[in-house]
Amino acid sequence: MTLTHLLIVLPMLVLEVAAIVDVLRRDVDSGTKIGWVIADLCLPVVGALAWFLFGRRSKAVRRASA
Repeated sequence: MTLTHLLIVLPMLVLEVAAIVDVLRRDVDSGTKIGWVIADLCLPVVGALAWFLFGRRSKAVRRASA
């Protein structure tokens, strides 16, 4: 693996692991967790970015409006 590959793959791997760990640590129902983890694994960068942009806020928005 060249340095260029490492500079591309390593941040992607860190983003994936961070997203999955964050999903699993959040207080959401198990079906939602499974869905986000599957989305993250099937759509590697897009799934992780979607979680950080949309998934984390959904619980806070619902809690604030209740």
